[in-house]
Amino acid sequence: MRTPWTCALGAIVLTGSLTSGCMTLDTRTNPGYEGPPVYSGTRLALRNFQGAFYAVRPEIMAFFLADSVLSGVADTLLLPVTIGEQQTWSAARQLEARTDVEQPSLIRPAAKEDPILTAKRLYRACNSLARSFRDRFTDCYSIDAKIEILVDGNVDRTLTGIDYKNEIREVIAAKRGTTEYVRLDDPVYTREGANVLVTATRLDSEFDDPTEIQMLMGPDEEGAWRILEERSVGWR
Repeated sequence: MRTPWTCALGAIVLTGSLTSGCMTLDTRTNPGYEGPPVYSGTRLALRNFQGAFYAVRPEIMAFFLADSVLSGVADTLLLPVTIGEQQTWSAARQLEARTDVEQPSLIRPAAKEDPILTAKRLYRACNSLARSFRDRFTDCYSIDAKIEILVDGNVDRTLTGIDYKNEIREVIAAKRGTTEYVRLDDPVYTREGANVLVTATRLDSEFDDPTEIQMLMGPDEEGAWRILEERSVGWR
């Protein structure tokens, strides 16, 4: 987090006055900011104020309360720019929310990379997203993936990637913010031609015992890697 002096100095340099607002400056210059453009600085200042309130940090609360006012002024002045950006941002979010189109892959192989290494990178990315119940976890799967859901070791249902994505998103939306957990441990990687079969142990608060998950990972027609097949107990 930038200090009040750094923020004020940056605002002075950028606009010649403190009316720029530190959090507005932060969201406009930080390439990692992914939130809505309209009133971005005000939103961030108020969010930080809330965090300082719960942490009982009155000096930080005072700073972010003041900055929310300055950022509000700056955000209002920027509306002619940010309204157009907001429309683009909203359209991108709507596209990302769709499960019936192939989203950008989390992983693309490096030049001449061993498929095992590519599979390991995809596995780590997907495992991290699953642990945090992020919607983007479903982007690990191809829309054409074949998913076999097991009950007592036998195939109970077979789903397409699209159906599985929709099912997962409903479940993780309910789990997000709770004490429930899902994680994959002890992966074993086996080459199967251009693809890699990953066998791992799935630990899930919904099940009393660990279960096995098998994921066939591989490239699509454009070379981007996804989960092409899966056998597991699924999400619930």
